[in-house]
Amino acid sequence: MLDWYTQSVYMHATPDLGVRQVAHFPGELPVSFSVGPDAVWALDSVGTITRRMKDDKLRRLSEYPKAAPGAVALVFDGLYLWTADAKARVLRKHLSDDKLTVLGAWPYPGGKPVALA
Repeated sequence: MLDWYTQSVYMHATPDLGVRQVAHFPGELPVSFSVGPDAVWALDSVGTITRRMKDDKLRRLSEYPKAAPGAVALVFDGLYLWTADAKARVLRKHLSDDKLTVLGAWPYPGGKPVALA
């Protein structure tokens, strides 16, 4: 679970949903994250995306400053990273390369997007 107020990600135990671990992101304001097979992706309030190690502290592996300005949500589908831009009302498909290259963009058909799954 992501808590932007405490700037933390809470990892829960499967059997009882008890908090197993907490990773803090001081100096960041995370608004969305997605767990992939080899990393955790996080989006902050200014559109910076970080790729993090799947360890106890979620250590930063890569940072992509302002890779998704206006984005409010992201999700990794196992191959591509998707972002939802609430201001432009657009869904973007990114290649997980060193620039998070945008491969395509599609108008969001509803109101303002707030999450992706």
